[in-house]
Parts: sequence; C-alpha cells; structure tokens
Amino acid sequence: MNLFLRLRGLFTRRDLEADLETELAHHLEMKRRDLEREGLTPDAARSASHRAVGNTTRWKEQTREIWSFRYLESLFSDASYAFRMLRKDRIFAVVGLTTLALGIGATTAIFSLVNGLFLRPLPVERPLELVRLVLTNLPPTERQWVNGRAVRPKERMTIPFPMYEALGRRQQVFAGMFGSGGGGSMHIELNGVPMRLRVSVVTGSFFPLMGVQPQRGRLLEDSDDVPGGPPSGWPAVISDSMWTRMFSRSPQTVGASISIERAPFAIAGIAPPSFKGTDPGTETDIWIPLSSLESMFPWKWRTDRSFGMMLPRARLKTGITMEQAAQHLAAIAPAVLEDAKDPAMPAPDQKHFLAMKIEPRDLRGTNDRGRLVRRGAVDLACRSRGRFIDRRNKPDQPVPG
Repeated sequence: MNLFLRLRGLFTRRDLEADLETELAHHLEMKRRDLEREGLTPDAARSASHRAVGNTTRWKEQTREIWSFRYLESLFSDASYAFRMLRKDRIFAVVGLTTLALGIGATTAIFSLVNGLFLRPLPVERPLELVRLVLTNLPPTERQWVNGRAVRPKERMTIPFPMYEALGRRQQVFAGMFGSGGGGSMHIELNGVPMRLRVSVVTGSFFPLMGVQPQRGRLLEDSDDVPGGPPSGWPAVISDSMWTRMFSRSPQTVGASISIERAPFAIAGIAPPSFKGTDPGTETDIWIPLSSLESMFPWKWRTDRSFGMMLPRARLKTGITMEQAAQHLAAIAPAVLEDAKDPAMPAPDQKHFLAMKIEPRDLRGTNDRGRLVRRGAVDLACRSRGRFIDRRNKPDQPVPG
C-alpha cells in the first residue's frame, strides 16, 4: 500500500498537497466549532483548536513521508543545489571536478596494483605450487641502495647462472625450475619502426612449468633455450596487448620477423590475454629465450660466478609443502654453494659465501611486498607518462604487416 502511495505521489503531488491542506483545515474547523459550543469565544476557540490538533507542519511532514520517496527527494534536492553552486562558480567547478577525476584515477590504479599483489592469483595452473628462491644470511659486506643510501639487505633475489644450474641438478622437491635473467626496456624494430618495449628473458621451462597455454602459435620450450639457438632461429612470444596495439590482432602475426637489440627473432606465438607476466604492477610485451642473450650482448654470463643475473623460480612437486622444501634446500645449500663459488674469491669472502642459505618464498612476494608495491607504482607512473608523451607527439598506429 505504501509503495502504491509513493508511486502515486510521483505524478499527483499537487493534488495530494491540496487534499492534505483541506483535511487539516477540516479538522481545525471541527475542533473550533466544538469548543465554541462549549462556550469559548471564537478567538479563544480558534487558538485552543490549534493547540489541540498540534503542530500542523509536523503532521504535514509525517504525512508526506508516507506518500513520497524521502531519501531520493533529498538526494535530488542536494544534487540540484550542488549543480547550481557549480554553475555559479565555474573555476571552482573545474578545479573540483579535476581533483575528483585524479582521485578516482589514482584510486583505481592503486586498487589494480593491490589486486594483483594480494587478491588475484596468477592465471596459471595451480599457482600455489609456484615459489621463488632467495639467498639469506648474506655476507656482512652485502649492500643495496635504498632511497639514496646503502643498506644491508635481508635477502637477495638474484643468483649467478652457475648457482642456478647447480641448484637445478641437486634439488629433489621441485617438479622443475624456471627463471628469468635480465630483460626490461629494450630497443625493438618492427618493419623498420623503432620503439622500446618491455622484454622478459626467460628459460625454456618458463611457460611449460607455469602451465600457460597460447592463444595462437606456440610458447617457448626447452628446445628454444640452447646455446647458439634452435635451427629455425630465435623465437619470441608476444603479449595479447602488443598483438592488439602493433598488429591489430592480425592472424598473420605468428611468423612475423622482429628485431630485439639488433638480433633477429621470429614471433612464435601469442600469450593469452590473462597472462601479463609474474611481477605484479608490470606488464611484459615480449618473452624471449635466455640463451638469446648471447646474440645481443658480448657477456659470458654462463660462467660468470659473481654477477647475480637469474631470478630463480620453481614449481613444487605434488604433495610437497613449503616447509618440506625449505628443509630440503637447507640440506643441499652447502653443496650448491660449494659448486657455485668462485675459486678466485678470497678465503674470508668464501667463508661468508658458503654460510649463505637458500630459502623458498611465495611467488607473489609475501615477504617483499613493499618492494613490489614501490616498483609497481614507479612502473605505472613511467608507463602513464610515456603513453601521454607518445599520444601528444603522435597517436599509436598499428604497424603495417
């Protein structure tokens, strides 16, 4: 019944207001006549009738609440008042709306980053089995630059390639190991058009162990990550975003040639839209095999025992817990470090090197989320600035195939 009255009030407000006024006047008149018959003068009867009926304004408000949508009317009234004030002071309106837009945009960006860090799992098979491996109990001389000053870190996330190989040979709790080495913003040429895109240099086991399936073509395999490259040349996998931006989602994209740091590659496949990489806050455009570094940079990284270039990752065997993996890594760490040490290292440094520990961590970085948040925020700001400059100078155009 109340809903019917409220709906009726939307279209017959004036009639209802008139009926309300008439009814209140009728009650006052009846009360006045009764008081006059009791012997009161007309003026005294009129005053007494108003006191008997009570506050008529309050009765009107209570009655209107029955046949009106009170909260919607208040909202509409407030919005109308705000709109009139904005029209009256247009400079304030522009500043206020701009501030509101920036606040909404920043909030959306922060939520996207937090969602990637804490809420949404990686779009891969059994993401809880994926771990990253770090070095702890670091030498006392170990330093990292943070906010312009050198501090001693609690753990190191990169290891030399010989240590990565030694760990892969000795471990028994992982279904397999994968990792990335180097990468970042690289010089790309596509059909003669130069650009800089984000490239991840990964091992051939990266996609198979992640359980990612291509949407076109194929992804990188172990046979692609060999010294000298496969007979067909170096393959590359591009993201769905790059496929859209640079190729307009052309079906002829697979097999197209691309130059990365002046080394030739052929696009072997396209990653699914949901997969953008393993680091929250960053989006990879191209994945290439780790061994392809030898075609781009004159650097003997396979035998370099001092420079930590590898970000080691692994997938736990079915039934193996994080605690069991930690115990196993603690047991094999001395042998792994012995295999990976630099013979030319001074004896005191060797002692500290062999005292380090290898520990597993959640792949999403539960023990280093602050660093990932900072890095993601910086990357987000750089990407936004770069896109603004690109659009101001020249709109993005698909590269002709």
